[in-house]
Amino acid sequence: MERLRINPRKNWKTQLESIGFHFHTINNNAYWNEGACYYFKKNEIDQLKAASVEMEKLCLEVVDYVIRHACYERLDITEHAWPLIESSWKNEEKAFYGRFDFSYDGVHPPKLLEYNADTPVCLLEASLVQDQWIRDVQPQSNQFNAVHDQLVRMWKSLGFKKIHLATLKMYNEGWFLLPYLAKTIEQAGFETKIIEMNKIMWNDTHFLDHDHEVINTLYKLYPWEWMLYEAYDRILQTGINVIEPAWKMILSNKGLLVLLWELFPNHPNLLPAYFEVDRLNCHYVKKPLFGREGDNISLSYDQGTIANGGQYVKNKFMYQQTHLLPNFDGYYSVIGSWMIGGEPSGVIVREDLSPITTAFSPAVPHFFD
Repeated sequence: MERLRINPRKNWKTQLESIGFHFHTINNNAYWNEGACYYFKKNEIDQLKAASVEMEKLCLEVVDYVIRHACYERLDITEHAWPLIESSWKNEEKAFYGRFDFSYDGVHPPKLLEYNADTPVCLLEASLVQDQWIRDVQPQSNQFNAVHDQLVRMWKSLGFKKIHLATLKMYNEGWFLLPYLAKTIEQAGFETKIIEMNKIMWNDTHFLDHDHEVINTLYKLYPWEWMLYEAYDRILQTGINVIEPAWKMILSNKGLLVLLWELFPNHPNLLPAYFEVDRLNCHYVKKPLFGREGDNISLSYDQGTIANGGQYVKNKFMYQQTHLLPNFDGYYSVIGSWMIGGEPSGVIVREDLSPITTAFSPAVPHFFD
């Protein structure tokens, strides 16, 4: 695994916008970085695939364990959500996708840092953006990127005739992502409609969109925990199909890392993790159970402590042994491994000068031989 410095394509912004990628620049800084790329060997990609398959298997075992032992409170999941979680698991509602974040240097086994299982981002970057880049820049090489085709196959397997896709319009990345997901649904042969999450209505029996059309299937780029006091009982009442299924609340919770370590201690792809900080006699990373994009994470290491602010300060926290991301040319790099329909489907690299990855950490293309 190497970080290579390269020259960006001419008119790269225009080229990205031509495929619907409009958030390539954030606060006048490049979010999509074509001044570098990561080179992998085939066996390194194979190790990432194997680790992803293994983590998916163990995560499903954790879901089953939590439901069988009703230990939701350890994850700070409110009681009135439990029936919805159990119903979705009992009915074998299919998980759609998720993104594992690994620390990996090409030498040691990939270490799981977290699982973005409910509202993962970096999908368009991993899919069309990387595909366009390798076709233009490195056409003779390979790229682990089956994201688009796997999305289409997954929609076909679900078989929903019409899907409403919703997020908050103020959430720019999510709002720009919905048209891409709609295209993958349409390529699978089904209808779509993009709506704003905060404009969904309720008529005492069904959820309705802004045109008063009944919503039977909803893809939501909107966290389950934000719906804690909004719609749980109604969702259970209507039987609406929701993507992701409610049981994904267990996997999108950082407490998952604690339960994984309890059930599978010393697994080569896991790091020690606890709800009590005094059980770690080492540097640690403090994470909110419902946190996202690096908010309210603090990391202690030999050089001191780094702490990010954010909206999750009132959360319950968990503690994971510090395992610094590999540093290439001064950049700390994390690998996002996409699982779609339970299958490893591609990777995307994010990097930052800080060892904590945030929403603004640039995405960087990759290839392998």
